[in-house]
Amino acid sequence: LYGAIGGTIPDLDVVFNFFTDTITAIEIDRGFSNSICIMHGSHTGMARNKIDAKRIWVGNYGQNCFFWSLIIHPLLDVFTTWGTQLFWSFDIKLAFNSIFVIDLFYTVPFLICCVLLMFYKGDAKRRRLNKIGLFVSTAYLAL
Repeated sequence: LYGAIGGTIPDLDVVFNFFTDTITAIEIDRGFSNSICIMHGSHTGMARNKIDAKRIWVGNYGQNCFFWSLIIHPLLDVFTTWGTQLFWSFDIKLAFNSIFVIDLFYTVPFLICCVLLMFYKGDAKRRRLNKIGLFVSTAYLAL
């Protein structure tokens, strides 16, 4: 749940579709909400809540999922054909053009493993499924 929330935050800029024309909304999409500034802001917010660096990296599971999903989302967007403005407010848009924005070969293996691990008890089996999903998706991305 925490990971899903954190991973969704960078895409909340789609709300601008309701307030601007299509071209402006596309320019805003994958802009400030996918930038290092937002990542830094989330990190700073955690630090203000007296969460030290060690707890962010290895501590509370929910905070860990939120933190990593918030960071990984924009980094994965760099690999898509649309790219992202990781260094917003500079006019630099990074796009490695490795995968399409909605690439089922990347998403489905990890999604299947995530759904399966909900039915298993015991950390060892769940971690193994999670690692398999991450490995297959990441291998496809690297390929």
